[in-house]
Order: sequence, then C-alpha cells, then structure tokens
Amino acid sequence: MSDTQDLRSQFDTLRDAAKTLAIAWKDKAIAQAKPKAKSAGILGGAFGAAGYFAMNAVSLLFLAGAAGFGALYSRFLGPWGATGLGLVTMAVVLLVLAGILALVGRAQIPELTKKLDIADDVKAGTESVKAGIEKGQLEVAGELEAREIELR
Repeated sequence: MSDTQDLRSQFDTLRDAAKTLAIAWKDKAIAQAKPKAKSAGILGGAFGAAGYFAMNAVSLLFLAGAAGFGALYSRFLGPWGATGLGLVTMAVVLLVLAGILALVGRAQIPELTKKLDIADDVKAGTESVKAGIEKGQLEVAGELEAREIELR
C-alpha cells in the first residue's frame, strides 16, 4: 500500500513540477513581451504626434503662404508681412518637432524586431521532463521486477 502511495506522490510531484515549469515559461514570455508592447506604444505615439505636428505645420505653411501673398500687396511689410513671418517661423518650429518625434519613434523599431528567446527554455524543460519520465519508468520497471522476484 505504501508503494502505491509513493508512486502516487512521485506522480503528483512530477505533475506539479510540469505545472510550475509551464507557469514559469508563461511568465517569462509575458516579461519579454512587455518591453515590446511598451516600445510599440512609444512608436505609435511618437509617429502619431509627429503626423499631427506635421499636419499643423502644413496648415500653417498654407496660412503663411496666404499671408505672404497678402504682404506682397501691402506696402513695405505692414502688419500682414509681420503676420506671415510669424506663421512661417511657427511652421518651421513644428516641422523640427515633428522630425525629432519621428526619430524617437524610428529608434523603437529595432526593439520590436527582437525575437523572444523562450524556445531554448522550452526545449530544455521538455528534455528535463522527458528525462524525468524515463527515470520514473525505469524505477517502476525495476520495482515491478523486484516484486516478481519476491513473489516467486
């Protein structure tokens, strides 16, 4: 009776170890995926902000062009010329900001192309489980042979 309980406890130990191993693999995969998700968020936010600022800059360039044409008709850079120059300056500032944000987003691209390296852990764990099962089978076979010898 105690031999059966011993085999049962060994099986329970093996089952618990396999469960723990699977949970550890899952946790490692999540831990490796979190930085990628963060990089993807930064990349999306930076490119989105860059696009927003670029569209604002284009709008301001259109307004500056209109103000510039208005300045051509005014005499000697009156209020319209000053307004046009201010709009062009703001458009240039926004384009520079858009360029900086685009570079920040571009710097996150290599982070997204990295592969998760959990495959080696899965292979090692699988080999370990196989080895444990084979060892358990050999122990059970040896125990059964010992019982047959005792019964004879």
